[in-house]
Parts: sequence; structure tokens; C-alpha cells
Amino acid sequence: MGGAIVQHVNSSAELEKRAIDARPYYYIDHVSIEATDVQLTRNSWQIIMTSSNTLPYLEEIESHPQLMHSSLLTWFFEKFYDKFFSLCPEARNAFSAVSMVSQSRLMAGVISSSLGLLNRPVILAQRLVAMVIKHHQRGVRATQYSTMGEALLWTLAITLGDEFTTSVKNAWTRVYSHLLSIILPAAISAETNAVEFEPVNIKSTATEKHVHSRYK
Repeated sequence: MGGAIVQHVNSSAELEKRAIDARPYYYIDHVSIEATDVQLTRNSWQIIMTSSNTLPYLEEIESHPQLMHSSLLTWFFEKFYDKFFSLCPEARNAFSAVSMVSQSRLMAGVISSSLGLLNRPVILAQRLVAMVIKHHQRGVRATQYSTMGEALLWTLAITLGDEFTTSVKNAWTRVYSHLLSIILPAAISAETNAVEFEPVNIKSTATEKHVHSRYK
């Protein structure tokens, strides 16, 4: 298992630059999450969580009968981590002593919780920052969250098939970009030991009320 790596920096400007550098190609800056984005991501994720039989999954079972006793959710995370580790082989060290079955359940919980808290941004930010701090101790780097997003979008596409429409893809891209806007500064802060750096303003209850009114 990889350990936490700390690199000291001299200014908040450098912290911000590192957070920007860690953004992936699909990242949308200053993203605006609309009610339709919330609905589309929640509905499509519900298909995965309820292990509905999507056409790509049924085709996979037909060509690989040994999968008959699995589920769409199990298949989803097998594909997700295969893709993630192919994109980021060095990340295997951070998961070497972890049960991937348990890790898949945790990942499913994080996604479900994040989607469920989109209308409560203060709590969402607190949960994500706490997750980042915990994963930092396992050696997870800021850029790996960006790679996870790429793997997530790819896996959603191959498991949902035709149900992963352009609108659904765009909604997931906007929502994950929003999550990264919280995660990346927090991860860079942890990596650089910049405890004084506030990765996200989690004190604005006015913002929470505004977003809640839009999504409820």
C-alpha cells in the first residue's frame, strides 16, 4: 500500500496552480449543475445500483456464461477498476491490501451519496474533503481522482449502452467536474501539507439553500 507523500509549497497561488494542473481533459471550469443533470445522473446510476439487465450486460452474459451468477453492479465495477488500473497502473499500490469487493461497495456508496447530496453542497463538500484526507493516507494522489472520472465515464458508457445518451454523458461530465472542483484542491492541500488552505467554502449556508431550491 502506498504511503502519503507530502511536498511543501510556498504560496496559495502555487496550490491553486497544482489543482488546475491536476484537472482532466473533460473538466468543465465554473460548471453549473442544473436540475436535469441531477435527474439524469441519479436515474442512470439507479439502473446500475438496481442491477437492471441492460443490453450490453445481457450480451456479455450470452458470450460469457460464467457471468450468469454475477450482477450488473458487479460487472460495472470489474470493468471500472480494470479501466482505472489500465490508465493508472501505479494506483494499484494504493489498493494492494484492499478487498476489491469491499472497495467496490465503498465506491458505489460514495457515488450514491454524492449524487444524493447535490442539493446539499455544504454537507457534500464536507464528506468529499473527509474522503480525500482518508484516501491520502493510503497514497491516493490528486490526479488519480481525475483518472477515476475518465474510467467512470467509460464504464457508464459500456454498461448502459444506448441509455448513455449524449445528454446523460454531458450530465455526468458536469456533475463529476463539480465533484472534482472540491476534491482536487483538497487533495493538493493534503499532498502539500497546506493545512491552512481551505479547499472549498463549506460555511456558506446561503449557497446550500439556493442549490436546494433548484434541485428539490
